[in-house]
Amino acid sequence: PDHEVVKRGLDEVRRRKFHDTYSLGVALMLLEAVYANPNERQHLLDGLIDKPQPRVPSDEDRAIMQEWVDTLLENRDDRPDPAYLCRWTYNGGPAFDNSNTQYALLGLWSAKLCGIEIPTQTWWAAANHWIDSQCKEEGKHPLRTVTHRALANGAERPRTASLVPAAGWSYRGGNEAAYGSMTTAGIAGLTICAAALREDGVRGGKLGDYLNAVRQGHAW
Repeated sequence: PDHEVVKRGLDEVRRRKFHDTYSLGVALMLLEAVYANPNERQHLLDGLIDKPQPRVPSDEDRAIMQEWVDTLLENRDDRPDPAYLCRWTYNGGPAFDNSNTQYALLGLWSAKLCGIEIPTQTWWAAANHWIDSQCKEEGKHPLRTVTHRALANGAERPRTASLVPAAGWSYRGGNEAAYGSMTTAGIAGLTICAAALREDGVRGGKLGDYLNAVRQGHAW
């Protein structure tokens, strides 16, 4: 972020007015990255991080990010009650897709890391969308999972696999066929929502359902 070319690019981004969900999500991730520990990814892979690491943006950048968040929340599909179901389209209105929804949540998570307050209910409602839009099960798949932190602390990879129902995501859900990029979006979206809810002090309840859906996505 101290490179002269990058600094000029950041200044340009700060001046721009963004409206669509993709641009807002990426812009939020960009400013959050400015304040992230440059070694964070390696620390995560080495199992040294056990919870989200907050960032401390400047007052100016925080104000810009807040404006972007406000616009991003206006881009939700306006048909469902946002207290119960949150999903995004390009510029708001009666539509949604899982690609825009993924980028919205990536941006909101970056904002949360920077201290921007996101209503807890938004995370619940977004997670409900991913549960609601998950495709039908396609058999079962043997799954063995372990965290980087567990491996770093000496745990071995599981020798036996659990048979987990395989269920992915598509562009909009329903009767569409699941495919790789949107299943990745579903896994990422639900993981972000669960992490945000834990940060807000939520324990138990529907979190188990969300993480089980993530496992089904990994199995797919």
